[in-house]
Amino acid sequence: MSYPTDTYISIRAGTPTPRLVYALDITLGTLLGLQWVFSDNPDPAAIPLAYGVPARPGEFALYDCGLLREQGIRPDPPAVDTEGAFPRLFPAPPGFGVSYDVLAAVFYLVTEYELYTTYHSDTHDRYDLSAYPSVAWGLDDQPLAHRWAAELWTALTAHTGPQKRPLRAPRSAAGCVTIDVDFPWKYLHKGIFSMAGLAADLARGQFVQLWERLRALITGIDPNDTFNLLTTVCPPDKTLFFFLIERHSPHDSRFTWRHRPYRALIRSLRDQGYRLGIHPSYTTFLAPAKIAAERQALGEMTCLAVRDSRQHFLRYRLPDTLHHLLAAGIRADFTPCRVQSGGFPAGMAVPYYWFDLLADTPSPLLRWPAMIMDRTLQQYMQLSPAEALARMQTLLATTCEVGGVFTLLLHNDSLSESGEWQGWRPAIREMIRLTTALPAPTFI
Repeated sequence: MSYPTDTYISIRAGTPTPRLVYALDITLGTLLGLQWVFSDNPDPAAIPLAYGVPARPGEFALYDCGLLREQGIRPDPPAVDTEGAFPRLFPAPPGFGVSYDVLAAVFYLVTEYELYTTYHSDTHDRYDLSAYPSVAWGLDDQPLAHRWAAELWTALTAHTGPQKRPLRAPRSAAGCVTIDVDFPWKYLHKGIFSMAGLAADLARGQFVQLWERLRALITGIDPNDTFNLLTTVCPPDKTLFFFLIERHSPHDSRFTWRHRPYRALIRSLRDQGYRLGIHPSYTTFLAPAKIAAERQALGEMTCLAVRDSRQHFLRYRLPDTLHHLLAAGIRADFTPCRVQSGGFPAGMAVPYYWFDLLADTPSPLLRWPAMIMDRTLQQYMQLSPAEALARMQTLLATTCEVGGVFTLLLHNDSLSESGEWQGWRPAIREMIRLTTALPAPTFI
């Protein structure tokens, strides 16, 4: 059966607000691929939907909990219906097309609303996501925004019937490997620090590391220098490298943009067609001048207009850090990642534009969620390589199920077979293979 190509959703909702428009754009547009418009008198081709106003005959009625009409931040967490396969926020009274305010629920997750209500931090002054209510909502295992949108789709198509079934654009899954270059070399290119390292290894009795260091200095082959392998297994159209540019903290690398071998490495990857972004140093998340300077340094070094960024140690603060990125000229932020366990940041498996909750306005900054990080698997979850691969495959399968972009966050040293990464190379290579087997994503 064929359906009219001009079918769209016509919405009566009283006075529109920026929050409502954004929630509709994400839910109907980004997640369902539908077209929509506000109208009090839709044409016959449209699917009529009422939100926050009494429904007319034939209209699909959505519950309005009031969140999208407000300004400011509610201090308390939302009511949650935990019945069924997944939780639903802002449950509705009887009589509506779905049993909760699906638009407010999606908005609450995608804007990271709960992070504005109170601040829970970990040892690196990052958001401790395990301390927030959403940890019980399953974001570690499923992209709830997609689940809710799919539930709306099912109810909407059941309500309208086959002759007026709304059309949604087909979505296929894609894969993206992102590589943070924190320590390009473990032993080489450190000058006097290489000799100091030898003495320290000997004094501490770290003879395995001492031998590894000596071998690297004699042969010129460093365990962290996995870039030939990475460029062999990671296609340029599916891969981004993020580089630390400056050192402002002991948590930053000794290698900066001033270091000649480091500059040569960066330019080599540029010449091979890889997309390059900044990895703003540890203290930058509240330092706009440093972000701008580091972006400028990478841009001048590579003669590229740098548009992509991922914060070092995944440190960010809402809304400050994102304002600083925009002011510096960044347009895609790859920072979102659930550090402790992986999963689906903000309930999303696809990139989405950031909404500034305090200013009540959308922004041109595209946030790109990563589903899993190598150090999450090895350090935070303390999994074996086999267990880590199984965890990654579960998240990959869920991402593919909802037509998402599976984004894998790696570090060049996780392929090193050195130190804590001994025995991990086969599992990491398989993660790369599975990710890059998917089609390439579309970058802005």
